[in-house]
Amino acid sequence: MLEAGRRRGGEQRPAVAQAMQAGIEALKGKNVDDAINIFATILEENPGIANAHVGIGRAFASEGDHSKALEHFQEALNINPELASALMASGQSHEELGETDQAISDYEEALTIDPALSRGQSRVARLLEKEDRVDDAERYLLSAIARGPQDVSLRMLLAGVYGRSERHDEAEKQLVRATELKPDLWVAQFQLGRSILRRKDFVGAEKALNKALELARDKPMIHYALASAQVGQEKFAEAAKHYGDAYRLNPKMLRAAVDQSVCKSRLGKNKEALEDLQKLKLAPRQKALVQKPIGDIYLAMEKFPEAVEFYRAAALNTKSEEARSEALQAALDNTSDDAKELAMEFKSALDDRAAAIRDDPSARREKRSGRRMNRAS
Repeated sequence: MLEAGRRRGGEQRPAVAQAMQAGIEALKGKNVDDAINIFATILEENPGIANAHVGIGRAFASEGDHSKALEHFQEALNINPELASALMASGQSHEELGETDQAISDYEEALTIDPALSRGQSRVARLLEKEDRVDDAERYLLSAIARGPQDVSLRMLLAGVYGRSERHDEAEKQLVRATELKPDLWVAQFQLGRSILRRKDFVGAEKALNKALELARDKPMIHYALASAQVGQEKFAEAAKHYGDAYRLNPKMLRAAVDQSVCKSRLGKNKEALEDLQKLKLAPRQKALVQKPIGDIYLAMEKFPEAVEFYRAAALNTKSEEARSEALQAALDNTSDDAKELAMEFKSALDDRAAAIRDDPSARREKRSGRRMNRAS
């Protein structure tokens, strides 16, 4: 957001301040041409108002013209070299142009002027990590924490860097400290719960996630993570409730609906679970999501031919033959008439493949990348 700004040597006149606000509102409303005209008019009459240049720069940046935007951010800095908003905006445009070093330099200069700009710190850390300079990102955040140990956002950022580097113990230490410093911050409790869940301490994860839920009952991701912790303890009735709450709060979270049905099946409610899965309205690319769970339910009902049918579909919907394990391909090639034996073979191969993806960081990243590509296409 643009600052109201002052002219060197005194307060802005009320008319100028009102015009600046009108320009800001035009930008918020994505009326780019109107915003540029308002800020340009201000500069015609008051060429020393740096924030008007920032406004024009932001307008050009919003349309992707970052080179033109940078010209105006520089004009603002020529007028007022200590205008943090101009430096932040300049850093964002350099970032969009792929000029990482200059972006980092702008963010760091803005932080020198205004250390309270936590978004500047997050951008520096993210850029360093993006450039595979993870050690630099860690050192940067540790240095920032040394200067401001009470800043929970910095600890959350560092925990994220550690987590993405598979350094979960160190991530958890930062998250624990964050919850101690700010016990009422739901996202810190949630991230801590997820970290504990990752190492399969289901009781500890449930405790942390229940605290997060007390602070933010409307967050579907908390309900989902809590249900996962309860599944790990075979608390299927409680887990089914929280999976259902997650899906109710976010109907796009189809995985929650599927997992709720799995819990119902584990409780012996196979018919209800099957009906729930068959009621889900799925796009063609989403149908594979329910095929393995439906196969599991048919297997539990001892309907082996039906189980084989859905397991086979789940295997065939694996993105490529290369992504299939040898065991899964062997199940596909098996021509046995023994439906029970074949169903068990499919289940074992599919379970092993899911576990391999869950436990292998690179496989998880590849799966997430595939989902992003599917959404883009």
